[in-house]
Parts: sequence; structure tokens; C-alpha cells
Amino acid sequence: MVPKFTTGLEVWRIVTGKVTSAEQIAARDKCSMTISLVFLTSDLVRAAVEGRLPRGIGIARLRDAPAEWSSQYRMLGLTS
Repeated sequence: MVPKFTTGLEVWRIVTGKVTSAEQIAARDKCSMTISLVFLTSDLVRAAVEGRLPRGIGIARLRDAPAEWSSQYRMLGLTS
């Protein structure tokens, strides 16, 4: 399954109160999980959104990433 990311329209729906959380959007779209990409390095977020994460590193592995950016790269076996 290709991950679906919150688009500007969904963000607008949250801002205007049409939905109150990302979880409501996920339930509507029948997504099995949501993750916050806010604490990931910008390079990892960009790679995830563009579908360019290295083979074997899926969205699920990013779910429990440490807050420290250098630790994120180490956890995933990548160089920063």
C-alpha cells in the first residue's frame, strides 16, 4: 500500500474545524496508522514523502525514531 500523506486540503479541514485530528482523516481514508513527521530530519521527511527511503526502511520504522537527528540516521543505518 502506498502511504497517503496529509495534504494541504486536509490541513485546511483541521484548521477550519471540519475535522479535529489527523486520526479522523486516517479513519475516513481507512489508514491503519498515522505518524508525525515533525521530529524527523527534513531529508528523511522529504525521502518518505517522495517515496525515496532506502530499501528496507519503511514508514513504520520511522514511527519510533529518536528525536535527535544524528540518532535517527544511526538507528536506520544511514550516514547524515
